[in-house]
Amino acid sequence: MILARLFFRPQLPPPLQPTLAIEVAPSAVASLAWFALTDGRFDTVTAVLTGYGILMVLAQLRLLPGFVRLPFMPSTWAFTFSWAAVVSVTLRWNEHGRPSGYLAYTYLLLAAITLLIGGIAARTLVGLLRGQLLPKPSSLGPVHSGTAAARSRT
Repeated sequence: MILARLFFRPQLPPPLQPTLAIEVAPSAVASLAWFALTDGRFDTVTAVLTGYGILMVLAQLRLLPGFVRLPFMPSTWAFTFSWAAVVSVTLRWNEHGRPSGYLAYTYLLLAAITLLIGGIAARTLVGLLRGQLLPKPSSLGPVHSGTAAARSRT
């Protein structure tokens, strides 16, 4: 349904575009759950989930130029959970396969996800201090003022 929306409907408004990062999470979270259920066994299900995960990561790479152009907004936090899950699964695969230089890959992945989440957290604090994240109070007063005024006239 999400892919049909992306192909056949207008582009999502900018505040919702970062939520597309959530598309990488299902395969990563399912892989982590499968590892927990099977005591870390790598099998056909693991391979299928990983293949789907790689496809979703490639789709996200295609969206990266659009993500970079977006201003910072609260929905930017959608990247944190999704990519932390991807990094967690990648670390499991890295530990399982132990490719040449796997410790370097581990440190690079941990540094990258730490920078991403730390950067988003820092930018959130800056936005809060500047008053850029929360909606501005309406000059019309609270939403319920019209209701209270109507009651007082009766």
